[in-house]
Amino acid sequence: MIKTKAIFYYSAVTLIFVLAFMLRFSHLDWGIPGAYQIESLPIPGLHPDEPIMIRQINELLEDPGQFSTFTYPPLQAQICASVAAIAQIRSTVPLYLLARAVSVVASILTIWFVWLIACRWNRTLATVALVLAAFTMEACHQAHWANPESLCTLGIVAATWFSLRGRRASNYIGAGICLGLSICAKYFGVLFLHLPLVIDLSRG
Repeated sequence: MIKTKAIFYYSAVTLIFVLAFMLRFSHLDWGIPGAYQIESLPIPGLHPDEPIMIRQINELLEDPGQFSTFTYPPLQAQICASVAAIAQIRSTVPLYLLARAVSVVASILTIWFVWLIACRWNRTLATVALVLAAFTMEACHQAHWANPESLCTLGIVAATWFSLRGRRASNYIGAGICLGLSICAKYFGVLFLHLPLVIDLSRG
């Protein structure tokens, strides 16, 4: 009976992850210049940050040693430029799709860490947290664009998970690395540098 419940629970969790991925990955080409048209007319649908992200990627592809656009830190652009260089991607539409795909993957990993954190309490809380992280409209919306929000959020949530694991050097190091990467994705991450300390002090 216990085994049956466990199989049912983890099957439901897997289904939620699959649905979350489908929500974020469907119509990923929406609004990309030259990718999505109705009666030969392009459909406007770009996030304001996306042209900046693509410009960062192109700068890195043209000259990896130079990076002049610092509207956002370069982490996501560096990831995309590395993949694009290996896969020989240069045209506009594939670059947009690649940058958006990185946001989708970051969002799915964030959901996973949210679920892991909530599992520290009980399955009911973990299920509620999983459903909210997977299907909240704003979470799905932000994950759809080539902007740094998803990657920044992933670093913060992952740092929370490491911080909750206990007072071990490996956990502090993991939290520090995740917060550093979060800041490298978006400057907003610096507001969470105190997170490991707050969690540590809350233990008493």
